[in-house]
Amino acid sequence: MLAEFVSDEGVVDAAWLSEKMREEISGATVRDRDKMGGMSGEFKFIDVVRASGEETALVVKTSPANDALQVNRATMGLAREAFFYNELAPNLTGIPHCYYAHGDMETGNMLLLLEALPDSVPSGVFFGASNPNNWSVKDSIDELCAGNPSPKEMASTHFQIYAKMHATYWKSDELLVKPWLNGSTWAKGEGEAQWQASQSMSREAWAKCEAAIEAGNPAIQWDPHVVACLKSSFSKVSWEEYQARLATSPFTLVHGDAHAHNALWVDQRTEAARLCLIDFEMVGVGSAGQELGQYMISHMPPEERRREERCLVEEYHIQLCANLQEHGQDTDTYTLETCWEEYVAGGVGRWAWFLPLFMGMPAMAQFFHDQLAAFLADHVPDPATAPMPRV
Repeated sequence: MLAEFVSDEGVVDAAWLSEKMREEISGATVRDRDKMGGMSGEFKFIDVVRASGEETALVVKTSPANDALQVNRATMGLAREAFFYNELAPNLTGIPHCYYAHGDMETGNMLLLLEALPDSVPSGVFFGASNPNNWSVKDSIDELCAGNPSPKEMASTHFQIYAKMHATYWKSDELLVKPWLNGSTWAKGEGEAQWQASQSMSREAWAKCEAAIEAGNPAIQWDPHVVACLKSSFSKVSWEEYQARLATSPFTLVHGDAHAHNALWVDQRTEAARLCLIDFEMVGVGSAGQELGQYMISHMPPEERRREERCLVEEYHIQLCANLQEHGQDTDTYTLETCWEEYVAGGVGRWAWFLPLFMGMPAMAQFFHDQLAAFLADHVPDPATAPMPRV
């Protein structure tokens, strides 16, 4: 999408860029720089010169050119990120400034012009070399982590931003009239066929896992408790039960892909250091507590999670209630225990849906299996109580 406006020498069409940014641009060139990690799109960094002579660095994010990925993007509605930046992001903090956003839900095509965040690194780097997202930089992990926050500090900062985002759109009817938001139709009791299809995608993958386990040739080494919990979880898939849960649970705007690599630590090692959430392709209507559980299972080493999780959830809840009060919202019904229960059930349910889909990447699947196994051992001792998978 961007290529047609860039010369072979890497010069960006200034007229095209001026139209998109709604200001006069005198010149722009593509910078020779790679993005660290991520699989959510194609990226170009460009240096822009405004008519005033001021220089600005931008990130251009577009949908992948690969046809197979493009089909998946359209099916999964990943162009919703552009709609997010246009319609909801202006009310939020802790995200990059967007100069232009366009998306097409039917084709999956998307184009974003975002501020390039200075001296930034994915915050997931600070969770260590064992995480699959960090395998490509494992030899430089110590250097990347030096002088930056610890995993607990990073999670705490992340949860503070979630608390603000969740409070801003807490039980907001505005979310339910945006069909591009993931889960917005389900929250209104509509779109059962799509929900069932999403559940079936993971349930079929789990059936293949079960068959491989029974045949003695599984892709990974399965913990018996995980197997028992997943069997119980997938046996509970029910649209009616899902709707019953929604009827008694508060909804809000959720990132939808809550993990530490979907945020950048900006201006690192300075007093101006801050966290910015990125990659909103799965943004939707959902459970606040679920975001926290997904995040912790995804990245926090089990030993540290066990030490810190209760404190982190308590801090999140305090911040959420304070932000809800600023927005004139009632805080009595969403108690700390309600939040904790969703942290557990949402985290387990989300990873029950995810894990079978990772089997094509066994090494990565083993890591996340082990993360989930530790969480289940701590919080779901009886497989019969395992929650339904969360799409």
